[in-house]
Order: sequence, then structure tokens, then C-alpha cells
Amino acid sequence: MTILQHYCHASTVIKAKVTGEKFIPHDTTEYEVEVVETIKSPKVLPSSIKLSSPWYELYCGHQLEQNSTYIITANYVEPNLYFTFCHYILNLDHATDDEKKSAFDPLKPSLNCSQTVA
Repeated sequence: MTILQHYCHASTVIKAKVTGEKFIPHDTTEYEVEVVETIKSPKVLPSSIKLSSPWYELYCGHQLEQNSTYIITANYVEPNLYFTFCHYILNLDHATDDEKKSAFDPLKPSLNCSQTVA
């Protein structure tokens, strides 16, 4: 799946900073994230939101680094975000210039999900 397809298939696309982490029984990690920018969302998001992720990569979970900034695609089920299938994420603090370009190009001038080829 292309990055554009990930953006278009997800209900929510945000740029966010991880500010907290909590392990929940039954193999889930709940992250507190500060929403830096909302790129796509079915509703207005609060400035801080919980993001739940399965702990295991086999279930498409992601392990995020505290205090790192990411581009995150996820599903929004009020009041939280969830990684429910293999979403696209990019740690902007560790990404190369080429990775950042690939992540931001589909957003210029704005996200256009009517494009068929990315």
C-alpha cells in the first residue's frame, strides 16, 4: 500500500508527539499523544488524545518512543485513536530526508484522496 493509500484508508492522520505510555493488561499499550497537527479526522480532535496499540507487531502494533514526533495514521473511535490494522507511522525524529519527503509529498498542497495513483 502506498503512503497516500494509507492516508486515505485511515479515518485519522495526525502529526503528534508521544508524551506518555501505559501498559494495559491483555497486551495493549496506551500512549498519550499531543496532537501537533490534524491532517485528516472525522471530528475535531482534542490537543491531547490516547492512542491504543496492540503490543505485538504480529497484530500490527507499534511501539512508539516517548518524546518523539510522528506522522500517524489510525482509526478514531471517540474518544481515542486505535491501531486496528497495519497503519502507517513515521518517526520524524529519526526519518531521513527522503522518508520525510515521501511522507509529506502526498499532503501538498493538501491531502487529495481522489488521486488514483500515488
